[in-house]
Amino acid sequence: MTFFRFNFIYGQLYSGILPAVNFNKSLKARQSLNFKNETRFVFSESPTIRLNDISVLYGKKMGVNHHLALGYLGRIEENTLIPRVILQYSYLQKLRRIKLTYRIVNDYTFETSSDLLTRLRFRLMGEIPLSGQELNEKEFYLKIGNESLNGWLNTNYSLEIRGLTNLGFELNSKNKIELGIDYRYRAYPTIRTTAWFNACWYVKI
Repeated sequence: MTFFRFNFIYGQLYSGILPAVNFNKSLKARQSLNFKNETRFVFSESPTIRLNDISVLYGKKMGVNHHLALGYLGRIEENTLIPRVILQYSYLQKLRRIKLTYRIVNDYTFETSSDLLTRLRFRLMGEIPLSGQELNEKEFYLKIGNESLNGWLNTNYSLEIRGLTNLGFELNSKNKIELGIDYRYRAYPTIRTTAWFNACWYVKI
């Protein structure tokens, strides 16, 4: 399965593919494990793997709609492993037809050639079924979200605003596929705009 990614940076067009798979396993006592693998390919003179992200998160439900998670992400870029520690809190709010997910993520990236990178992310995502009041098998749904990403590298601050629009399809109770557009606007310290198509296969095991 192939997905295409298009980046626009200062008027230049970059193309590539971004396949991702996300596995989620429910455990006893409201616990869970999540595994995600995402590989980024870009096209220059020939297709090239820019990086590969592999993450594992251990989660725990705290009440009905509250969830805490602790995890690790290993980024492989230019034959170098860059580790990242992730702390995450999420809250699910169910309205009449819309499911809203609020997420706060604090992560720390450790790179030998650079100072510690600390990031704080705030995300709001809405899921809307396109048939009826709730999502069922063999039906489409829409996901719309916004995220602000604050970063600190030593004393340097950065800010990026992200917008996400995905069209999803629930194959069955354990499999969903989503594809859409991820738009990112870096507002500080330098302006940069990127937009690409993304795709992900979600699996419950």
